[in-house]
Amino acid sequence: MKKLLAMLALIASQLGNAQATAVVADVAYEEKRISFTISGDLLGYAVPTGEYATNYLSILYTGNLFAGQWVEMNNYHGEITGGYGPEPSQGATGGFGLPYNFTWMILFQMTPDSQFAGTPFSVSWYSPVLNPVGTGDIQFLWGNPSTNVTTLIQSFSVVNGVIGGPATAVPEPETYALLLAGLALVGLASRRRGA
Repeated sequence: MKKLLAMLALIASQLGNAQATAVVADVAYEEKRISFTISGDLLGYAVPTGEYATNYLSILYTGNLFAGQWVEMNNYHGEITGGYGPEPSQGATGGFGLPYNFTWMILFQMTPDSQFAGTPFSVSWYSPVLNPVGTGDIQFLWGNPSTNVTTLIQSFSVVNGVIGGPATAVPEPETYALLLAGLALVGLASRRRGA
């Protein structure tokens, strides 16, 4: 009985993760830099819609994460996929700390079947952009938040400058169905054993 229950739990956990393989880790930030690693791929995610949507990996900041109001060019260091990082001249980060509570940066040169490198990657700026004691969220998205419907890859909360662990993913409906089926089997087996 215990073996059956353990096996069902393992299958349920695997099904819950089968649709989402990209993993963001080692997220850190300072006033002039954010760094992270991303591994896996996007094959199990809903494909975002909009012009060039599948070419974008975006990082969206929401909250009071900004030190002030600037527009800064993104300087990339490291690799995202396939032995290269985004084009270094692509895009700018706006520190819209006064009129808005969000901003984003966009990383290019990826496709839906891109394999993420899993190596350290960072984006830096000449001027301070991020509030080192801010509170809010850092979301990693597939797509462009300004013109596309995006797909959430992973989200991290920030409280007073401290980044928490990634938000727990909501299990897929198939996971719940499998879990209920497993519990029904366990109940049936227990009933037969007692009869």
